Amino acid sequence: MSASAEVDFCRAVVMNYRGVSGSLKTPRSYCGADTSDVAEVVNHVKDLYPNLPLIAVGVSLGGILLTNYLAKCGKENADSRVLGGFTVSTPWNIAASCKVLEEPLNYYIFNRHLAQNLCAAANRHSEMLSKVPGLDLEQLKNVRTIKDFDHNFTAKMFGYESADDYYKSATPHDKVHQIKTRLLAINAADDMFSPYDAIPKEAAKENPNVCIMVREVFWC
Repeated sequence: MSASAEVDFCRAVVMNYRGVSGSLKTPRSYCGADTSDVAEVVNHVKDLYPNLPLIAVGVSLGGILLTNYLAKCGKENADSRVLGGFTVSTPWNIAASCKVLEEPLNYYIFNRHLAQNLCAAANRHSEMLSKVPGLDLEQLKNVRTIKDFDHNFTAKMFGYESADDYYKSATPHDKVHQIKTRLLAINAADDMFSPYDAIPKEAAKENPNVCIMVREVFWC
């Protein structure tokens, strides 16, 4: 995507999640509800290039973060500093996504492997993460699903009581009405990460700033 943007004479800036591309510098990870890093990157780029239009793009979890960032700006009547947003395969309702991913076939193909990768990523930074109060990385040995990981790691990292509590905060489907920056979202009806029934189609119809395009097939 970055390479394609540069071919079209756009400059691309990529935000890596904390600890994903290298060492973790602080005892803090990332989650779908915490948009502070997105705001930091947007403000940094706009401060460097105040006269250039900025388009923000988010895929999957990145779509959650971007949508929540735009909704937060809208709720607070703050300038998002981006001309528009573009998301792909955003899980609009995280609890609904987890439920589908825990179905037997989806569990064996996707869920368990993603959970293992999340645990491995956390354990790579065990020395730094051991400084987080209340976080016990030994609990990751019992993780079998993404929701297990979010309950034992993400919720503890960001002060939530449980994975469900975290999902209520992070899920963007009930924040569509707050968005005041133009947002184009592309989803697929057969995407198990974002179930069709959980896509906020009616809410998008009521907000002229939001357009959700749902294609029939995701895997092609």
